[in-house]
Amino acid sequence: MRALRLAVLAPIIALLPASAPGYPSAAEILGEINRLRTNPVGYARSLEDYRRLFDPRDQRLYTMPGETLPRLSIDGAAAVDEAITALRRQSPRIPLDVDSTLTRTARLLADDQAITGAIGHRTAQAPTPGDRSKAASGDIYLTEAVSYGFTSPEDVVRQLVIDDGVPGRGHRRTLFSPELRFAGVWCGPHARRAAMCAIDLSAWRGGRPTAE
Repeated sequence: MRALRLAVLAPIIALLPASAPGYPSAAEILGEINRLRTNPVGYARSLEDYRRLFDPRDQRLYTMPGETLPRLSIDGAAAVDEAITALRRQSPRIPLDVDSTLTRTARLLADDQAITGAIGHRTAQAPTPGDRSKAASGDIYLTEAVSYGFTSPEDVVRQLVIDDGVPGRGHRRTLFSPELRFAGVWCGPHARRAAMCAIDLSAWRGGRPTAE
């Protein structure tokens, strides 16, 4: 019954614009991801500018332009330094194409968490991204990255690239996966973190394997 409810919602979602009003669009987020994938060395240079925002007296603290109160990071400036080094060594990847089924899959998560305030990849109706993809007429072969608390494409992607506090920097590795070809994005409000962007990625359209 839960899967049926999601399946009924999916065609309706397909008719709506990509991302909630006032939040980054799918095109903006995907453009920033593709800037990262196709030119990691150039992206590293933008992280060098970001690195300068950290307080030299306490390198866990950084202050964003236009803000007066510092933000607290988990791993501190060392995580930024690590990301810069990794990007300088990273081989470029081909850009990703937008996919409507993956976009619907991402929106099902974002709409749920806008109300519940949950963190992660589960919803009350679907325990996995694959379950959401199937409800959106896709398949289970996809991966997912979620950003919380940021409202610009640059901030969203930078959060995933630096991956502060995430062991193994799994989001960065996901964004550079050479197998990935397609992505769907939905950004919107979050009940606890103010904003979120869900990004679903796959080697195939809709996460559905096809013969090549």
